[in-house]
Amino acid sequence: MATALDKYADMKPTWDYPVVLESHINGIRTKEMNPNTPISYDEIAEDAIRCWEAGAGAIHAHNTSFDLLGENAYKDYMRSYFGVTAQDAAWNRRVTAYNPNGGVKGYGAAAAASYKFNESWSTTVQAGYERLQGHAAKSPIVKSFGKRDQITLGASLSYSFSWKGF
Repeated sequence: MATALDKYADMKPTWDYPVVLESHINGIRTKEMNPNTPISYDEIAEDAIRCWEAGAGAIHAHNTSFDLLGENAYKDYMRSYFGVTAQDAAWNRRVTAYNPNGGVKGYGAAAAASYKFNESWSTTVQAGYERLQGHAAKSPIVKSFGKRDQITLGASLSYSFSWKGF
């Protein structure tokens, strides 16, 4: 499936400083709002792969539906992030098809601290640890490409301003 972004796939960067491109491929958008919005598991996976291959350094995706609640939302989350379709397994022979079920995803802890330099500038640092459990830990994605021990670190520097237009 060709997209309007395909023409950029072979472009070489022309900037002097590194840039991280993060792709937000879905969210609360619907097919009615944009017929190219990925909704199904296969569409989300295909678009994520295409963005990665086009140079995105991070992919931001959501479950297949914002209308799901409770156990259905959790199962959808597990399927979206830890499941492998037969098509995905055929494409990447390092994983096998896998359909995770409910249960606990993992255990862990996280902390964050913020400091406001003045009315405009602030910074935040954060760190977290999670040990994947159950169906998440058994995922071929985790076994082949990741680890059960998930560590996150982050830092940000923010500038806030007001705009008379709003």
